Amino acid sequence: MEVNETPQDCLVRELKEELNINVSISKFCNEVTHDYGNMNINLIAYYCTIVDGKIRVSVHDKYTSGLK
Repeated sequence: MEVNETPQDCLVRELKEELNINVSISKFCNEVTHDYGNMNINLIAYYCTIVDGKIRVSVHDKYTSGLK
């Protein structure tokens, strides 16, 4: 998250940057923290809906939608 950015704002921004989609966030899902020893990761998940765009991978090597 960037300075003064909410988790929801961060999610919207990251999904636009990484997958080229715009989303609408509906509600909080879960939060999980894991200690890797040399760093802690805090994952905050929200339910959301794609409102615009088609998934286009810009950084990740592989993507499978799981949709049929």
